[in-house]
Amino acid sequence: MIYIIAFCSPPQKSILYQSDIYDIQTILDVYTQREYFKGYFHNGRARKNYATKEWDDKSKDWDQLSIKEKEEAGKRRTFHHNKIIKHKNTFLENVKIFQDFMRFCDTEKINLLLVVTPSTPDYLNCLLPDYKTIFYDILNEVDGVIHLLDLADDTTFLDEDFNDTDHLNEKGAKKLTQIILDTLQEINNS
Repeated sequence: MIYIIAFCSPPQKSILYQSDIYDIQTILDVYTQREYFKGYFHNGRARKNYATKEWDDKSKDWDQLSIKEKEEAGKRRTFHHNKIIKHKNTFLENVKIFQDFMRFCDTEKINLLLVVTPSTPDYLNCLLPDYKTIFYDILNEVDGVIHLLDLADDTTFLDEDFNDTDHLNEKGAKKLTQIILDTLQEINNS
């Protein structure tokens, strides 16, 4: 069986853009096959260096913040995410893309596993509850079989598993990987 663990990504364009601002060749080099096989995070690109630091003292890591600083980081991070919900046209376009993707998976007999990654309570407490409602409404409306692993507020992920409010550190990523592997094995055995 084939499993896809993903959400939809935009279609690729085959035109190489020219830019006086961005070094397009360098951008392309970052995404070459060689980089793909090294993995996104590796010895030269540490996961902890890519934390979304929504706190004042950027010299601190997530595990060095006070409870108050973490709560404030959650408010700041969700402020950006909560603003996105107002973009109705983009939302409707994405729903259509997802429905097309589901039809494709169904036609090709591909099992789809959607993974909702874990977040800290500092993030979840400030995220609009409409997101979860809308997400589940969409899943209930699409045709096809979806295997869902919703770990958004899974309590097995502790504060020490995060780099920031909603991104896992190395330890948390390993924990998530094991849970996904176990889930795939369960699906395959059923």
